[in-house]
Amino acid sequence: MSFLFDPQVEQAIQECLDLETNLEIETLNKNPQEYINNLLPDPSSTKELDQVINKLKAKVMSLENELIGKIQSQTQAGIKNKDILQETKTSMNQFFGKIHEIKTKAEQNELVVQQICKDIKRMDIAKINVKKTVDSLQDLYELTTLIKKLPIIAQKKDYEEESRIIFQIQKLFEKFQKSRKRTKIKELTKKFEDAKGRISEQITSDFRLNIEIGVTTPNIGSQLLKSCLVVDAIGETFRKELSQWFCQTRLQEYNTLFQPLTEGGSLESVDRRYIWFKKILKNYEANYSQMFPTYWLMEQVLSEEFCYLTRQHLDKLVMNEQQQAARPNVQLLLESLQVTVVFENFLVDLFHQEKTQFENDQDLMQQNDLENNAKDHEEDLKEISIQEKERLENEEQNQNENSNENLNEIYTPTTAEQIREKYRKFRMEKEKEEEIERKKQREKELEELEKQAQMNPQLMGKLLQPKIPYFKGLISQIFEQCMGLYLENEDENLTSFVQKILSEETWDSESKLSTKVLKSAYDLFLFFKKSSQRFSDLTTGQPIVNLYKLYKQHLENYCREINKPIPLINEKKTFTVPNPNKTTDGQVFLTDEKIKLAGLIINTLEYCITTVIRMSENIKRKLGKIFEMQINNSDIQNVIVDQINSLVFILVSAIETRTDSSFQEMIRTQWNAIEDVGDQSPYISQFVSVINDSCSIIANVLTSTKQYQFFCNKFAQSFVTRFNNAVLHCKKISDLGAQQLLLDTQSLKSVLLQLPSLQILKNGSKVPPLRAYVSYIKKQMGKTELLIKVIISSQINLVDNYIKLIHDHSLEELEKVMEIMGVSKNIQKQNIEIYKQMTGEKPSVSRKK
Repeated sequence: MSFLFDPQVEQAIQECLDLETNLEIETLNKNPQEYINNLLPDPSSTKELDQVINKLKAKVMSLENELIGKIQSQTQAGIKNKDILQETKTSMNQFFGKIHEIKTKAEQNELVVQQICKDIKRMDIAKINVKKTVDSLQDLYELTTLIKKLPIIAQKKDYEEESRIIFQIQKLFEKFQKSRKRTKIKELTKKFEDAKGRISEQITSDFRLNIEIGVTTPNIGSQLLKSCLVVDAIGETFRKELSQWFCQTRLQEYNTLFQPLTEGGSLESVDRRYIWFKKILKNYEANYSQMFPTYWLMEQVLSEEFCYLTRQHLDKLVMNEQQQAARPNVQLLLESLQVTVVFENFLVDLFHQEKTQFENDQDLMQQNDLENNAKDHEEDLKEISIQEKERLENEEQNQNENSNENLNEIYTPTTAEQIREKYRKFRMEKEKEEEIERKKQREKELEELEKQAQMNPQLMGKLLQPKIPYFKGLISQIFEQCMGLYLENEDENLTSFVQKILSEETWDSESKLSTKVLKSAYDLFLFFKKSSQRFSDLTTGQPIVNLYKLYKQHLENYCREINKPIPLINEKKTFTVPNPNKTTDGQVFLTDEKIKLAGLIINTLEYCITTVIRMSENIKRKLGKIFEMQINNSDIQNVIVDQINSLVFILVSAIETRTDSSFQEMIRTQWNAIEDVGDQSPYISQFVSVINDSCSIIANVLTSTKQYQFFCNKFAQSFVTRFNNAVLHCKKISDLGAQQLLLDTQSLKSVLLQLPSLQILKNGSKVPPLRAYVSYIKKQMGKTELLIKVIISSQINLVDNYIKLIHDHSLEELEKVMEIMGVSKNIQKQNIEIYKQMTGEKPSVSRKK
């Protein structure tokens, strides 16, 4: 039996035993019999059996003794290791005890340090309090000294030193803001206010003596100018009171002379008001300008007071004119407004005035209000813009596949209008950001100026510079309440003017071929331009918007009037093949002169669209950002575009009427009696002659390539539909007749493809047809050719051939094909059932046979 030990145990045993013993034990473990044979190799060796046994016993004993020794030594080593481990534990306990002792001492030291820090902090607070107390005592001493010194300096009228002391006292009082209720501070405040009151009375008395009474002393102007430094130091309220008093004294005579409803205060004498005030300004420049600092802007303050007072007077006069007069004198009101606007422009130029930041901020607030009110309108425009963008993308993508839909689209300028609207809003947002940035920069400059002006009276005075309003519109704005009267008057003038230019219009198409636009349109927009210029010089804002709406109203009326020479038709009618026994119902008979006139009217309407857009942009620039959103051209553009579409439809109808006889001849032709196939049938020659002659007239008169292309699209769509229907209305067709029809179809296709090229550009080149137009003609005329091939094909598998060749097939068309082919009634019914099974079409309620 062999024992297998772990490799590490085997290694340890081998270290304990010598190699020879190990080899013997290994041999004994593997094969005991072999081991015995080695000891007793032959029978004669049995004699030594006792010796071998004794030797083995001795070896076993030796091994046992050695093993016992090893075990004893190992046991002693374990005991020794336990002692070492116990010593280690004892050392660790001692080490942890020392650590705990160190930690305890550290905590005690930390408490000591914290206590020291608290003592230091209390000492710092005490130091700060002592410093503040000393500083406060010093400030209080300085404040008391300056307040005692102020009356002495005031008696000497040393205004520069006086203003400096007042600024210092005010700065010191700011430090005692939290101690205002203390008795000492209250007492000093009362003394300071009493001193300022006496100084204010003294300065006011000096101004009254010089200005009201007229008592003058040497250098009085320079003394009063220096006293203004003290006025600035005392405060803005006192400066406003002094300025208000001065303005009232200067305008007292004005209030008496031009009191409303008196002889001098009527609307007829408005110009005298402004002449009188210009004299006051000259008098101020000569006698009083040296008494006030330039940064007080006294001329502008005086002008502002005059404007407000005049505005009150004119308000009463305008209201009285509107209430008492049976019919207000519009001309008098306009003359008064014109004089007032001229005076306001005089003030703006005199003071080199631009719109102040206050005005710009007000504009932004009003603009935000208008944008909020028009939120729904903007959402609609945004939705339309998205839809228009998707439409254009789909048009480009499906240009060849959906050419029929492309031909049906009506020209509209709303896309350009929406693009302008988009960039206008982008520009407004950018201007807002720039304005906010400028405002931050001004605030930063103001803070820097305040720091510099703390100890400089003149800089502090400039810092308190009064805000002067923008003079333009300050008085004339009062006339906006009567702008409705002016608009009514302008409405009457426009009505009579439109009637006049329409009555003077010659409607002679030949004389207009050089300009290709009716003269009355030029005259109308010239009237708009002069009227707008005249009105914008008088007022701005909402009245201009209302005037523009009035222009659109009369422009719409004008466009409707110029359409009257052309007969109207029902645009909903469909083009059908004329019956040989037809009447003239629904037909449009236009001479060549009328066709030219219709083209001229289309050009005129196109000119109106372009010019009204340009006019609206000019008005927007005059109005600014506030009312820009109220200028909208979409309504008038839609009206004019509808009228253009109607005229194009009339032209198409007129040419279709001219081709009626050719369609009748085509239907009456005996196609089963054709004996020879020629170049083209006689009716095709008529078609070509009528189409080329009529379309050449239209191509020569229309100035817009887009409008002529739109006409070609509509004409091709209606003509091809009629031609396809005419083929289905023909009687029995033989093989030769079908071949002749194919040749005729190819001739017509060539004529239609060359139709857009009849228009010649200014450089002499021909206008190439659009790809969508070419695709549509080839597709629809190709269907006619396939339809003819189906007609001459065998009646066997007719339905299958028809469906394979004609993609947009229908049951009604199949029935007509079978009638032309002469299919019997029974076969027709069978083919109808086969068609329904193949297409899944349900039978109609009623069907025309």
